[in-house]
Amino acid sequence: MNIFFLILFICIIFYIFNNIYKYDEHFTNYQLSPEQKMKSSSLIIGGTCRDVSKYIPDIIKSIDTCGAKFKKYHVIIYENDSSDDTRNKLIELKKNNYTYLFENGLDDKFQSRTKRLAYGRNLIINQLRYMCEQDSWDYFLNLDMDNVNCKGTFVNTIDNCFNSSIDDSWAVQSANQVIGYYDRWALRIPKLFNYDCWLKIKKHGRSDQTIKKYVYPKLDFSYKSKGLLIPVKSAFGGTALYKIKSIPSYCKYNGTHLTGEEKCEHVDFHKCILQSGGKNYINTLFINDA
Repeated sequence: MNIFFLILFICIIFYIFNNIYKYDEHFTNYQLSPEQKMKSSSLIIGGTCRDVSKYIPDIIKSIDTCGAKFKKYHVIIYENDSSDDTRNKLIELKKNNYTYLFENGLDDKFQSRTKRLAYGRNLIINQLRYMCEQDSWDYFLNLDMDNVNCKGTFVNTIDNCFNSSIDDSWAVQSANQVIGYYDRWALRIPKLFNYDCWLKIKKHGRSDQTIKKYVYPKLDFSYKSKGLLIPVKSAFGGTALYKIKSIPSYCKYNGTHLTGEEKCEHVDFHKCILQSGGKNYINTLFINDA
């Protein structure tokens, strides 16, 4: 009986100290500045590109500046079938922490642009998952590698994804724009915007009235909004930050509806994260160049 009480006492003491440690760790993390949080975390940056030679030097510079904010970073870039100097520019600027995935002939494999985008993004995610088997990585920054990010505004505003006021249960934070969130094809918000806007245009015809009604109805995503995070089912905006642990191993990008018609490749990927318990947001203060 004495042994029983001794074991019980040890278990209680262990439970108390373990929970004190967890509370202290949470409190300490809450108190950290955005800069400190980033410097204690690791980042994988990924992007697909084609025929964006004129943007590559500035984007690579921005990528490296952003990555330097973190403890460590790695870059995964997929490029296919460029007719300009994109691939040579990438090779010229390659560093040891860069992985390039080059491919030719993708147009013959997939006639749909969104299928090609989904294919490239899935290759990046597969490489990310392989890297996570070899080492520990915390965040994934997904970038469009064109004029949306060439000025590097996202580098200056990514700190806003780590503010102590943000609910740390987020899985995805998509970027906003100074003019207001623009990427309506990737957007899904229950009741407000829960449809494929371009399918609506195809069904009802393209006119100023239908564009205003189905693509650009008034939504307050101003970067001056009082609310920092806007809950969504899906968004992108050319830049999005993910918690890698919140991306299930079975989630993938998909660029077509069941009917075969094109769809934004981000929607199914975000739906998968949402269905696994992840929370998706637009961060009104996470701004890029669009």
